[in-house]
Amino acid sequence: MFSMSTLKVLSNHLRTETVSEHVPSGFCCLKVLKFDDEIFEPYVYSGPDVMAKFYEHIYREQEVICTKLNVQMDMSSLTDQQKSEYEQLVRVSKL
Repeated sequence: MFSMSTLKVLSNHLRTETVSEHVPSGFCCLKVLKFDDEIFEPYVYSGPDVMAKFYEHIYREQEVICTKLNVQMDMSSLTDQQKSEYEQLVRVSKL
């Protein structure tokens, strides 16, 4: 996530002091999925209610990702190399 910021001047009626507050004006998210060859476009938002829009987007993506991860699939078989490495590790761990 990145944000572009503007400075918002805050004045307190009890003091003459002003402070600046970081106010995000936008964000960009890029979903990367290791399991499929699917390519996703970056999601870019710039406008009002940035943080609300950010959380809406994140929760929407969470639902999509959890749906994909809930699919029960058989594991791929180990390659000969992986089997060999596993057997070696088991032997070493017994020493």
